[in-house]
Amino acid sequence: MEVQYNFDQVVNRRQQQSKKWTAYQHFGVPVSDEILPLWIADMDFKCEPRIRQALQAVVDYGIYGYDAPADDFFSSFIDWQEQRNHWQVSSDFLVPVSGVVPGICNAIRILTQAGDRILIQTPVYYPFFKAIETNQRCLVENPLIRKADQYVIDFADFEEKIKTCKMFILCSPHNPVGRVWRVDELQKMAELCLKHGVIIVADEIHSDLIFKGYKHTPLASLSSAIDQQTITLMAPSKSFNVAGLSQSVAIIANPEIRQRFEEGLCSSGFMHMNSFAAAGFPAAYRYGGDWLDQALTYIEANVDYVLDYLTERLPEVDAHRPEGTFLMWLDFTEVSRDPEVLMHRLIHQGKIIIEDGSIFGQQGRGFCRFNIASPRSIIEEAMSRIETAIHS
Repeated sequence: MEVQYNFDQVVNRRQQQSKKWTAYQHFGVPVSDEILPLWIADMDFKCEPRIRQALQAVVDYGIYGYDAPADDFFSSFIDWQEQRNHWQVSSDFLVPVSGVVPGICNAIRILTQAGDRILIQTPVYYPFFKAIETNQRCLVENPLIRKADQYVIDFADFEEKIKTCKMFILCSPHNPVGRVWRVDELQKMAELCLKHGVIIVADEIHSDLIFKGYKHTPLASLSSAIDQQTITLMAPSKSFNVAGLSQSVAIIANPEIRQRFEEGLCSSGFMHMNSFAAAGFPAAYRYGGDWLDQALTYIEANVDYVLDYLTERLPEVDAHRPEGTFLMWLDFTEVSRDPEVLMHRLIHQGKIIIEDGSIFGQQGRGFCRFNIASPRSIIEEAMSRIETAIHS
């Protein structure tokens, strides 16, 4: 009999060291029970009980020394990719790394030189900007085009700009706009990168968070040639709400690139695995499937609630239906295109924190990213607060 998980349960995360709930002073407001923070991308749901049991077993063991990944660390991930994405991955291709962003930064350092041009598709996950610029590389933007019902790729612009780039960082599914890229879109981008000798770093951290009617395709699964030119980064962090484990994996088929990637990690001091990550990573992939499926159904119902609320009570705020992730990209441009004015109204009048879209690129001015992976009662309160902010 299938276990039914309770996603309506409200957990008081203000009592934890939650960054989302207790560390938002940079928004210009002190931490307070009056503020409802739905900004950083983790869930407000307790994770699957067997994952918690695996972590508790580490606590009970009582020794927290230098751990190494066991065989199940790799086989659990390989089995998951075969079952979910029909992607056959060799264990030889897998490189553990303590986070997707550290993996991106490592790829930039070892595969490009200072001054090299790196392409991203804006608006996009804001650490991409810092990863490129703090490593003294040149940021190149291929802005997505906003259509009536979704964002699309400007392929004419992509083709022109990719000619001069050394690397392309793909966000798939896309954060924050929620696109799940189709095979033809992925194929066209990859073929242009192959044509011009551009290394692809594919951030696929949200790849398990796909809504009904859509399918994630790992970019590297499209062909052996694409596989040889791609570093794919995945993690259980978003899928199973275990971001605190700080554990991801790089999938690198090309042996030369893989060796350089591993050497880069060592040169940066990434040589050990967290004891809890060594246990939690395989437990998530072994036992988290049913929990994830139910969570996705619940989150998609939250999407419906938000879209209905906007239609009925806040028609001046627009949003596309996301195809994946647990993030919604709200368009407040009819309210204000000034990020400071918009955020002041939301925070000081609505007492709600959602993320200013301008940090995702200039195309995000007047938008906000809204994390909807919370119990429905919290989402209902959030929408009421957004309405207060807009209509007061």
